[in-house]
Amino acid sequence: MAEDLQNGRTDYNILDGAMAVPQVVQFGTKLNSILSLRGDVDGKISDLLKGSGSEVENTLFEILTAAAFQEKGYDPAFVPVNRTEKTPDLVVSVGRIEIFVECKRKAKFGEYESQEALHMLDIFKHVRKHLSQSKLAGTLDLKFFWPSDEIAVATIVGACISAISQERSIYYSWGSCSFNRLPLEMDVTLTRIYSPRFVSDVTGYELDGSQHDGLILQVADPNEFEVDQAISPVGLTWTSLSTKAADKKARAIASLYSKAVSQFPHGSIGVPYVCYTESNGSRLADIRTAKMMEDLLDCEHRASIAVPHTFVNRLYAIPDEHGNPDIIENSVQFRASHLPQHFDLDFPTLIFTNQG
Repeated sequence: MAEDLQNGRTDYNILDGAMAVPQVVQFGTKLNSILSLRGDVDGKISDLLKGSGSEVENTLFEILTAAAFQEKGYDPAFVPVNRTEKTPDLVVSVGRIEIFVECKRKAKFGEYESQEALHMLDIFKHVRKHLSQSKLAGTLDLKFFWPSDEIAVATIVGACISAISQERSIYYSWGSCSFNRLPLEMDVTLTRIYSPRFVSDVTGYELDGSQHDGLILQVADPNEFEVDQAISPVGLTWTSLSTKAADKKARAIASLYSKAVSQFPHGSIGVPYVCYTESNGSRLADIRTAKMMEDLLDCEHRASIAVPHTFVNRLYAIPDEHGNPDIIENSVQFRASHLPQHFDLDFPTLIFTNQG
């Protein structure tokens, strides 16, 4: 997470680009297939142009899922929207059987994660001001035994200032804070500013496989896109070891599953496709995946519909070391117990990346 505080904005430029660009590329490479889909394709593309934020992401998920079905040899069609009742997104014919498909995509950041990031950003602004006035640079590492939102900003800032003045780790009942001083001017590998290589050279923070919950980093604006120096670097990492906080973040996508199956009409067969973007480090990502599996095992739906399969797709932004965008897509397929063999279908699993 790179913060452009001088311009007064929070700019998730590394991961946003890494996530958005591959999706647009996938849309472009599949455009011919998309335009040949049955149903209101023009309406779906119009929704992409008119929508914003999560609406666009969800529509793109629907379109790319339809294209993935077509590339698997099926003939999917968009289901006409009914303003008076819920309808699924797609219908796919398998022999004489019609199977409905509903796509649901989780917003990039959950409410708790967004509030935590804003909380940390408030702390960062105070800490950076203190370091600037003291003509110092460095990184602070916060670890929380309590949920961070239950600790006052002034309390955490005070702990950070103590760690800076003593240049050591300081422990409290709620957590710990440590400070690592950095030079005011650091030589780094020539790379894009705030690229993973830049972040690693300055802070030692590795985006791939990080055990931290988040990072805020700012350096003096060099007015250049590629840099070989970091001037006045200030970084803040945080990790929550609170079970309560981890549970809030790991609340997976069971609610999306419930919303998806509610779209299927009475007496139908439906297959939900659920997608979410993983914004946490590997530790929390694994917790969320385990929680998702537990939740889905306990999910229920109306007896009047059949749900033979559920597909859950996890997207993880992983730009290369110089910031070129890329994503990793994992797919987990849930299969209903005692499923008849003729329902063991070869449906697409990967939506945003090519089938391997």
